Amino acid sequence: MSLQECDSQGNLWFLSSDASNKNFEIRDDRRVQLYFVNKSDSEFLSVYGQAYIYGDRQTIEEQWTPIANAWFDGKDDPAVSIIRVAPENVYYWDTKAGKLVSLISFVTSVITGSKTDNSDGVEGNLKI
Repeated sequence: MSLQECDSQGNLWFLSSDASNKNFEIRDDRRVQLYFVNKSDSEFLSVYGQAYIYGDRQTIEEQWTPIANAWFDGKDDPAVSIIRVAPENVYYWDTKAGKLVSLISFVTSVITGSKTDNSDGVEGNLKI
């Protein structure tokens, strides 16, 4: 699934098929964890929260994009649903020096047998 929108309250919005396994899982347990990764810069984000499923026309209209036509027969397709995730805990981590410098540090520690300096990482909780 790809993120449709992050609104001003921090809610994360997704388009989903009402018959998807994800929708069935959310109906059983609204607690979710999402991961976002920017591989090129070694940036990571973990989001814990509560998920809510919407099938009403107004919410679908607000969140619909033409790209979704690749999966659905338009916004009036009865299978279209919207998932909103309300974050409760957000944690991030990345490297201060960048991916290349971190890789060089790791390779150097492997070659020399010394411990790597793990202080080049930045991590913490985000307040929503």
